[in-house]
Amino acid sequence: MDIEGCIREGFLARIKPDSELVAKEFAEADYDLKAAEKAWKDEDCKWCIVKS
Repeated sequence: MDIEGCIREGFLARIKPDSELVAKEFAEADYDLKAAEKAWKDEDCKWCIVKS
């Protein structure tokens, strides 16, 4: 099933973008990327994969 089919079936819904939520998610992604980079430097590959 494609995205449009999921919308028709009610599995997904179109919503208007929320700039505050977008900014929050980007900030969290930046934090996780830095944590993954630190884990990589510390040779903690499993945690690096999880954070990535």
